[in-house]
Amino acid sequence: MPGPPEAALAAFLALGRPLIARLAGARERSPRRHVLLRKIVSSIGLSEVVFVRSGSDGVEPLGGAGLPLGRLVQADGIVVVEPESEGFRAGEEVEVWAL
Repeated sequence: MPGPPEAALAAFLALGRPLIARLAGARERSPRRHVLLRKIVSSIGLSEVVFVRSGSDGVEPLGGAGLPLGRLVQADGIVVVEPESEGFRAGEEVEVWAL
């Protein structure tokens, strides 16, 4: 597992949680669609996990790599940016996985 807390949590959410759910026979929750309040920028070729915070109008990205622990505790969901995507525009609907 990576050393920084946000990287370790992202790795667990992407790999560990689905694996444990599958081994336990539990059904994994489906993502919900929410409007993105600010854009998410990503580099093509990289999968990214972006932590988000829900608000009344949609979800606000808090950041990915290098996210301070104080901001990480505000997150209540994640958005996964696929490697073939450059990210998402503000106002676009995205799939949000609950934490």
